[in-house]
Amino acid sequence: MSDALTPKTIRPRWFCYGLALAGTLAVLLVRAELIPLVAHRPLLILLVLPIMLSAGLGGLGPGFLATLVAAVGADLLILDPPGFGIAYPMDAVQLGILIAAGVLVSVLAEGLHRARRQAEEGRALVAYGLLLRVLSERLQRAEREEAQGRALLAAILASIGDGVIATDAQGQVRSLNTQAERLTGWRDEDATGRPVAEVLRIIHDETRVPVAEPVPQVLATGERLGLAADTLLITRDGLELPIHGSATPVSGGDGTSLGAVLVFRDAPPAGAGRARGG
Repeated sequence: MSDALTPKTIRPRWFCYGLALAGTLAVLLVRAELIPLVAHRPLLILLVLPIMLSAGLGGLGPGFLATLVAAVGADLLILDPPGFGIAYPMDAVQLGILIAAGVLVSVLAEGLHRARRQAEEGRALVAYGLLLRVLSERLQRAEREEAQGRALLAAILASIGDGVIATDAQGQVRSLNTQAERLTGWRDEDATGRPVAEVLRIIHDETRVPVAEPVPQVLATGERLGLAADTLLITRDGLELPIHGSATPVSGGDGTSLGAVLVFRDAPPAGAGRARGG
């Protein structure tokens, strides 16, 4: 079978069956019109052409249909006597050869169609496997880069001399660096998930009145806010430390609030350096 009879384009099944029926009937009609010119020569070989075309385009079913229509039509319209029945043994031989050729061509065409479908499915599976491999490698690389980025960020935060507290958009603690742990008395694993006001308890140095928490204001306004110079931090152990610092909002690329970052340091008054019990 040539590639012209087995195109890669997938055609609807109804199209292949319709072509098998129409093409075979057309050849039968043309051959019937030639009866006065060819006398008793059946020329059934002409009917092999629509059978080959039908089988090549549609495979086994259309090929069998074209073979059946060709055989019945030849018996009715071409072979003597008209109608069912064959007068000459050689005509019966030619009709048998036509049927055998039609069956053989249909079976071979179906095998070629199946081989092509299997090859295309195999190529699709290979391409799918390569795509999965590429995606997996990119995902693993992204995970490695993210892990390296987290490790680098943790190392940077640990080396900073200021305390750093990161919160989420609800004002709950996400992480503390080493200096923040030292100043607040909270360990990172104990503070994570708690409201930041519970970890960073601050009051006014003179009035002893709790200072308004900066994180809710920052999350509400989206603007940086500094702590007053006379702010005291009440540690987890009850010690009081003068601190300076600020809170900064953190937003995503689309402007969505992701949380806030508090940066602070101890700032004892000159000559005092105090840390008194509360």
